[in-house]
Amino acid sequence: MTRSEHREQVRKRRRKENIIVSLVVTFILITITIVSLPPARGDDFSAEQLQINQLVNDNAELTSQVESLTAEVTSLTVEYSALTTENASLSVKYEELQAEYEALKKAKAEAKITSTESLPEETSASASYWTKTQVQDTLEAAANEYGLNKPQTEWIVDIGTKVAYRESRYNTQASNNGKYLGLFQFNANWGSAAERLNPVWSCYRFVKVYVDGGQAAIYQHWKATTY
Repeated sequence: MTRSEHREQVRKRRRKENIIVSLVVTFILITITIVSLPPARGDDFSAEQLQINQLVNDNAELTSQVESLTAEVTSLTVEYSALTTENASLSVKYEELQAEYEALKKAKAEAKITSTESLPEETSASASYWTKTQVQDTLEAAANEYGLNKPQTEWIVDIGTKVAYRESRYNTQASNNGKYLGLFQFNANWGSAAERLNPVWSCYRFVKVYVDGGQAAIYQHWKATTY
């Protein structure tokens, strides 16, 4: 049920309630008129009696209309309640599906880090240098798969590109005494040598540091190259 349909249901219900109120007020006024009529005298009896009879008939007709409209409002109230319950159920289902979608995106990103697939062709020894654009695109892809919003993505792509250049000059096979490897110069505590020399793995791992610990974690692990 859309919001416009929901609002239309509410408007219909209120119109019915207003009609009932008007009819009830009319009913009360007629009743008061009947009660307040003076006793009939002489020739006025027939005319007053006819007036009373007409008012009684009108009163009965209005009573019937009130009962009919009351039943209709009751039916609409039940229908509205059912639609509200259905809408609430759909909202819960949507939230569950959204949470499942986010979990799947995160799992996909995690898979890029834990993957043991061979290095892509462009990262072989003969083409070990990535371009700035390659680094930016891979960082952005990782940020999107981790579900980062636009400001977060822009920040991690900007700082990640700077760190990669300062750490390795975009050399995917960069090595510092065999201890620090790859674009971001991860040491052995972060992963195997093959993983650290894989630029895709490195970019996703760099983004995961931000996902897990925010900007503070990035500044903590790359103090020398983030300022």
